[in-house]
Amino acid sequence: MLETGSLLDGKYRILSEIGRGGMSIVYLAINESANKTWAVKEIRKDKKDDGSFAAKRLIAETEMLKKLRHTNLPAVVDVIDQEDTLVIVMDYIEGNSLQDLLEDEGAQPPEKVIDWAVQLCDVLGYLHGRYPPIIYRDLKPSNVMLRPDGQVTLIDFGTAREYSYAGNEDTTWLGTRGYAAPEQFGGGGQTDGRTDLYNLGATMFHLLTGTAPVNGGAAIDSLGDHVPELRGSGLEKIIRKCCRQDPEERFQTSEELRYALLHVHEEDDRAVRRRSWRRRVFLACLTAALLFLLSGTGFTKAYAGTREEMYRKCMLDAAEADGFCDTAEACKKAMRISASNPEAWKYLAGALEGLPAITEEDYCSFMLCIRDTDSDEGRARKENLQVFMETEPDEYGRFLYRTGMALYFKKTSNGETVSRDCFRQALETKGLSRTERSIASVMFALADLQTKLREQEAQELGNSLYTIRGYEIDSGYRECWERFDELAGYLEDLGKETGNVGYPIAVCELIADELIGSNIGRYARDGVDEKKMRAPLVKAKQFMAGLDRSGQTDNMRRRVNEVNEKIAQAEKNVGYRYYSTVPKEAAEMKNTQGKEGEE
Repeated sequence: MLETGSLLDGKYRILSEIGRGGMSIVYLAINESANKTWAVKEIRKDKKDDGSFAAKRLIAETEMLKKLRHTNLPAVVDVIDQEDTLVIVMDYIEGNSLQDLLEDEGAQPPEKVIDWAVQLCDVLGYLHGRYPPIIYRDLKPSNVMLRPDGQVTLIDFGTAREYSYAGNEDTTWLGTRGYAAPEQFGGGGQTDGRTDLYNLGATMFHLLTGTAPVNGGAAIDSLGDHVPELRGSGLEKIIRKCCRQDPEERFQTSEELRYALLHVHEEDDRAVRRRSWRRRVFLACLTAALLFLLSGTGFTKAYAGTREEMYRKCMLDAAEADGFCDTAEACKKAMRISASNPEAWKYLAGALEGLPAITEEDYCSFMLCIRDTDSDEGRARKENLQVFMETEPDEYGRFLYRTGMALYFKKTSNGETVSRDCFRQALETKGLSRTERSIASVMFALADLQTKLREQEAQELGNSLYTIRGYEIDSGYRECWERFDELAGYLEDLGKETGNVGYPIAVCELIADELIGSNIGRYARDGVDEKKMRAPLVKAKQFMAGLDRSGQTDNMRRRVNEVNEKIAQAEKNVGYRYYSTVPKEAAEMKNTQGKEGEE
């Protein structure tokens, strides 16, 4: 047990105890040299454990959490393995838990609950998008902190697990009764992302009613009994769908749930009845108009003119939209009218490219647009994509290439995986220029390799072949680095093809980031020597040095400076890496340089 005033690991001064659980104690600490406060969680090791699997697994999972970076998650910055305890140093989150809020104020307004739930959907989407997906399994009010700025933070990953692609069921029951999904009780299959959505639905129920869902299932269905004004509301329907006993009947992804929450009032009974009435009136008027037109000779011309005017109106709405989600919705309506017209597809790709970062909400809107799962006719958008491919194959290929580039470089999580199919399908068309085809080929190979390496790392972690210093994986990294080097050779062409330097600068940053993080050791172990490791860095440095700075904005100048600093740091890391792996030669070189300096 840590003592108040003691110095942990020579860096963290323990100030006070701020929380206590069954196997752990949480302290407030300060790094005096940096003048920053941290939360320090001390976890007691099981004395019955022989120190092999359980302890190593705990360390491995904690190291995995260190890699997570999200605004709604506390950052784990240090893990200290002691004889009897494991100490985790993480962000100190100011504020109170939603459980504290319920105890102080009771049931919360629907607007606040929706806002918090949308934020939690975002962080769950991030966790579920990891390789393998991270399943939280214990979402409840006491594990959600409300910060003074209104943002929520998901805390306590004690029950989180990584999804096993080969497993059929979880090994143990974990979770909290009332919030736990049926599959968490054992014998009901393996928990997955939909389990967390059940937990979130139960949490929303508690926040809205002020009553804990101790009985789960049937009790959660009765939201309207607890809050009469929510009977028949879209929110009641959302919670009911979240908490279905069968996972197949729930929302299938956090993105789907997030979209429903953002459009919650569209599913209110009153809104549904209003839409139904409007549809009947519209169909009646349309029938009358068609009968009138059919009686004349100008039906075909009038119908074509009407469709063109409707398409123009949709594209005008897209141009005047406030954000990407509204733009995607307008493009979707235009595609319903004419899937073969490339204008809406070009505009959608341009809007995606224009985003500084592609969030899960943006990606959800994009996918709903191109798949059109909200189609009035109930058809999948795939057949319209097929029409677009058959009627405008060159434009179809260009659309895939542009969206692939945007998703790879700008999607906040899982970008390489979702872009891989775009590049593969684009290469099957004839719409790309020679340079675009070369770049797409490299991008596909790189995205495919990175996806496979993630899966390989996940498999190694699942088999516990993991050390505190990194994964013991040596295959595939050399080939991946060769693709990075090949891509670095297209920096100038990439800027010309896209019309801006954003993508080539992103490539330079990506190469540097690979050598700043822990991957540098994996590349070295897989046979990438110092010369090969420096090759793409040299190309990146030359490209950055050749940028015209005369017309750059302040933001662009800051961006360029940040990437140049990363390249410099990556160069230092390469030097440190090969200096330490060949100490004899390094020492001789140092001595030689010293003698030359004296002469």
